[in-house]
Amino acid sequence: MLYRFGGKEQFYVGGRYNTVNGKDNDTADERKIDRYNLGGGWFMTKNILAKVEYVNQKYNNDPVWGATSALRGGKFNGLMFEATIGF
Repeated sequence: MLYRFGGKEQFYVGGRYNTVNGKDNDTADERKIDRYNLGGGWFMTKNILAKVEYVNQKYNNDPVWGATSALRGGKFNGLMFEATIGF
């Protein structure tokens, strides 16, 4: 979902939720990843965008990831600041 506003619709706020799950084969445990983002941005010009997002991403704690994998039960949450220039 994205909502644009401002005189030239140069600002936006939005959010999204993604999830993915599946098995490597019929006998494997299921992998699952959940992620949601909430954020907003400003198109400073038609080529330059600055944005800030809060991100929360979690991996399930099943052995399918491997005993020493950082992904097993891993998670990330925090703020991201980004800027981009496109041509």
